[in-house]
Amino acid sequence: LSFAVSAGIIKEKARVVAMDLRGHGKSVTDNDFDLSVETMCNDVLAVIKELYGDSPPAIILVGHRLNAQKLQF
Repeated sequence: LSFAVSAGIIKEKARVVAMDLRGHGKSVTDNDFDLSVETMCNDVLAVIKELYGDSPPAIILVGHRLNAQKLQF
């Protein structure tokens, strides 16, 4: 499944950021084998901080399949 259609609609009113978590897609990290929930959550937080600094706006996170489970944490 792809979020391309949904993202196209959403981006008309909000910023859409699509990222591959480590070990997925074309992502490359120093340690692609650390797939713990804590590490992946820290990766997402690092992207948010890079985009918005210490004052991010309200954010809605959407995940697909296994990544959706990680967003629950």
